[in-house]
Formats: sequence, structure tokens, C-alpha cells
Amino acid sequence: MPAFHGDSIYVLASLLDSKISEKALAILELLSHHQFYKSAVIASGVLPSILKILDSQNTESLELAMKILCNVSYDGDIAYHIVYLDFIPSLVPFLCDRNLSRYCRTVLKNLCRIEEGRIAIVETDSCITSMAQLLETGSELEQETTMEVLSLCYEELDCCQLIKGGSIIQSLFSISVNGTSRGKAIAMELLQLLGHTTEGVSFDLTMDISSGSSNHNKGEKSSSIFGYLGRKISGFFH
Repeated sequence: MPAFHGDSIYVLASLLDSKISEKALAILELLSHHQFYKSAVIASGVLPSILKILDSQNTESLELAMKILCNVSYDGDIAYHIVYLDFIPSLVPFLCDRNLSRYCRTVLKNLCRIEEGRIAIVETDSCITSMAQLLETGSELEQETTMEVLSLCYEELDCCQLIKGGSIIQSLFSISVNGTSRGKAIAMELLQLLGHTTEGVSFDLTMDISSGSSNHNKGEKSSSIFGYLGRKISGFFH
């Protein structure tokens, strides 16, 4: 990639509200792949513009915006800014989007690298609800990566009333029996982390489905809210 002056990145960021915003966003996405430019991309003020794109659900720019978030969110300092700007509620609608879910799950997994990210994910009810839906109806890969996010958050999840006795536990038991070998292993580990025995899984799952509630922990209420549940840069402006 040719050298890119820092001032040029600021100019690109300023174009995100213009008629050529998608082309500017595409260049910023390319730059965000490179460690050398990541800090400059964030310093240009691109995050608020990306948040605006997510909230507007501009289909032409969403995938590029998501890719930028994937590229930069692995950095702990940048992840903190993403959490501080309250990105998580804006990411939630895309968790169950077939085209964008993988980017969204990657961003959430990256945010789990910092405590603030883990807490924000758990405290966003709609995020937990959407992940519960993915565990229930998602593909095997979607289920596995969702469980990875939940595993990273397990200490916070253990204190979250939404997780207890809800369909997430039911789905984890189901995956531990019917999932892929990797899915089974992750599900069983997560169940153990959350304090649920994996012995007699088939019996427990049948009881959960028939009664619509979970009795694994005394006093826990069922949670019905989960429900069932490398182009060249020079070509861009020509």
C-alpha cells in the first residue's frame, strides 16, 4: 500500500457525510487493516460517523463500517472508545442479520478483551436476547462464536438475572447433546462455568422443554423475554 499522509485520513473522515461517503469509507476500511494506520483512522474521528451509519442502517455502507470495527476493535484502547460511545445497542440489530452477523460477533468478541466491554454486553438486555436467539436458531458456526462471547463474559453472566433459567441454558444443553464436537465442548464448558451440571443432560433438557422453565437453581425464574428466541486506492475516486 502506498504511503498515506495523516492529514489525508482526516480529509477522508470528513467526507463520510458527503455524496462520496462510500468511497471514502472503502479507503478507510483498507487503511484500518494496517496497524500503522489504525490509530490515525480512529484519531480522525471516524467512530461517531460509523455509529451514525449503524443507526441509519444505510445498507450501502453497513458492511464497510462493520469491517472497520472488526479491524480496529481488537486494540484495547480503541475497544474502550467503542464501548464508551455506546456502540453495543447499535450493533445488536445486526446480530441476527445473515450478511452482517459474523462481523457483529467478531466485534463483540474483541470487546470482551476489556472488562468494560464484557460488562456492557451483559448489561445490554437486547444483546443477551439476540444471542439467545442465535443459540436457538443460528447455524452451528453462529452458535459456536456466540458461545465464545458468552464464555468470555461468564463472570458477569453469572450475576445477570436474565441468564438464569432462561432459554440460553436450555439451548446450551441442546448444543451439548446435538452440536458439533467443538460446539458440544464449548457448551459443556460454559454450562459448567455457569454452575450447571452436564450430567443427565437429556433428562434435564426434556424437562425444560416440557415445562417451559428451568429448575437447575433454586429460586430461579424462567425468562420468557428470550422467547424462541486489496484494490488500489487510486481507483476509488475515478
